[in-house]
Amino acid sequence: MSKRNFPLVSGARKRVSDFATDTSGSIKVLAMTSMVPLAMMGGLAIDSSEMYRARVNFQAAVDAAAITAARSLSRGATLAEARDAGEAIFQQNIANLKPSVGEIDFEMDEGSCANEGVVANATLRHKVWFDSLSANISGTLTLDGKAGVYTRKGDPGHTNLVGSTTVQCGNDTVEIALVLDNSGSMRHNGKLSTLKAASQNLVNSLHNQMGNSPRPNPVQFSLVPFAATVNIGANNRNKSWMDKTGISPSHWSGTDPNDWQDDMFNFDDNSDVVKVGNAYRTQSGQAISRLTLYDNLSNDSWKGCVEARPYPYHTTDDEPTTSNPATLIVPSFAPDTPDDWSGQRERVQVTSSPVPYCVKFKTWTRNRDCRDWSDGARGKRHPVTREVARYYSYDYQYKGKWRYGNVTTTSVEDGRVIDEHLYQNNYLVDDHNHLGPLDPRDPSTTGQVLDQYKRQSWTTKYFRNSSGTRPTVRDVNRNRNGKPSVIGYEGGPNYSCTTQPLTELTPNRTNVLNDLNSMQAIGLTNIHQGAVWGWRTLSNGEPFTQGRPSSSPDNKKIMILMTDGNHTYYRINRFYGNTYSNQNLSYYGAYGHSRTGRIFEGYTDIANPQHTDSSFTKAMDSHLKKTCDNMKKDNIQIYSIAFDVPNGSSVKTMLEYCASNGSAGTKLYYDARDNAALVQAFDNIAEKISELAVSK
Repeated sequence: MSKRNFPLVSGARKRVSDFATDTSGSIKVLAMTSMVPLAMMGGLAIDSSEMYRARVNFQAAVDAAAITAARSLSRGATLAEARDAGEAIFQQNIANLKPSVGEIDFEMDEGSCANEGVVANATLRHKVWFDSLSANISGTLTLDGKAGVYTRKGDPGHTNLVGSTTVQCGNDTVEIALVLDNSGSMRHNGKLSTLKAASQNLVNSLHNQMGNSPRPNPVQFSLVPFAATVNIGANNRNKSWMDKTGISPSHWSGTDPNDWQDDMFNFDDNSDVVKVGNAYRTQSGQAISRLTLYDNLSNDSWKGCVEARPYPYHTTDDEPTTSNPATLIVPSFAPDTPDDWSGQRERVQVTSSPVPYCVKFKTWTRNRDCRDWSDGARGKRHPVTREVARYYSYDYQYKGKWRYGNVTTTSVEDGRVIDEHLYQNNYLVDDHNHLGPLDPRDPSTTGQVLDQYKRQSWTTKYFRNSSGTRPTVRDVNRNRNGKPSVIGYEGGPNYSCTTQPLTELTPNRTNVLNDLNSMQAIGLTNIHQGAVWGWRTLSNGEPFTQGRPSSSPDNKKIMILMTDGNHTYYRINRFYGNTYSNQNLSYYGAYGHSRTGRIFEGYTDIANPQHTDSSFTKAMDSHLKKTCDNMKKDNIQIYSIAFDVPNGSSVKTMLEYCASNGSAGTKLYYDARDNAALVQAFDNIAEKISELAVSK
């Protein structure tokens, strides 16, 4: 076969070869033609991204400037000062958009911030990356005066942004409970003074910033100082929510009303009292309560402190009602601990022939021998005259019969046995008005072994005796003048009541500032009781009703909870070893003596917890956490502060647990290591609370 040539193919091949070697520039033109749209698309993407960034930062700067101007006005600044403050914040916030130029103007009137708000209008001439592209994007086509000829006019290389915002300041109302530690450790290193100043600054700041709102009572505070107990105010003793008739299950007993060792007070052996249901009345029908016992004392009265409610109401805000006696509020009343007979502690063997209690007695000037006396019941002899007899601790005439005590001490003065240190809060003479089988000196007890601590629950000693004498709270315990003293605190029935009365929710700034200034640091630490009473001051239900309903729109309920240490509830032998009798196991506090078991009600982390300081702290921590859970469910926002608390302390973990989550999801918890940090924490909290709503 012969080979054939195809000229067309040959010509095509030549043209391809010529195309490949051509240098006339036609290919360059073709390449540039394709790159222009690619460059435009890339530049447009970059400029679009930059414009988005600019818009976001620009609007944020406008919002911040309006908020700053509004806050300045609410704090009493002039219009010029407010404008300057807003302008400064605006320029600071657009600094990262340089070399762009922005301007802002404000529409506002003095005194109208809360009504009309502050309006901010701003512009921004912002430089972009690709000038020519920006000119095409931002310019507009206009007729240039020549027929059919248009030119693009605008702001080449820039984009112009416009922003506006309106800030309505202080339209929200706030109710804030200041729940502050007033325990003894706050006395050290100027901590209490710092707390007072920081709290007062917060009160002033929020009243200045939010107090001009047209809404009624836009800012209200309550104050709950806490130590071992909380003082709700003695002026509330006759309120319907107080247990004035002794019907609460915790009023007279611990967790087991059938166990006498669990009883704080035993009326069953009081012949002058009648039991009606779960309560007691006098023979004439008068209801008996702890307030009755206070009223029967000649020189003491209820100061206003209360006990924790029984489980489960110790962690709730359930309204107190007589239909549910466990919800009623029970006054604190530390029982009189036993007298010290013959140096004995808990038990005494009663013999058939008790000996006279002294060989000598002490007059005001010297010791003198006891005189002979005669007793019809036991054939003993008494002093001839009462002038001498009155110097004996338990020697007086009762219902026509002379009685005497079995005390071997020779130090007796004015009816008081000096050596009474074995019982930590002994402030009454046990047999002021008692004669019965619980008295080891009664003939019917011969041969028995009786528990000394049964005399703690005697109730007759709180009432008038047959001659009409009212019992007197005396310093039997330490031989001091006036009230007894127990580990540095005032003894008697008000033992552990060391704080001033709480301040109910009020819009009165001056009252709150004065009450903050009056705080004193003394006592143990019960954060749980502080928190639960802080909650009750914010509530609109009894026992305090000043708070708005939880459903009120634009109202915030806030608690600021601050402490400088762990919960404390001490065993009696913590400070004095075995100097005191330990039958009560703990000092008296908001849960009574720990031997009643009430401090462990609802605490399930440890089975059968021992009565130790550590177990007390853990149980109270548990009560607080449950209270915090319940408060959050009730829309209470909790700010918590650990003040000067060592690292590793469980109170930090507990307070962080209690704190609410802020808007950014972080806990509203502050670890203030020193006085300066505490001031900063309160300032920061004030700033967060006063954040103003921005509406466009």
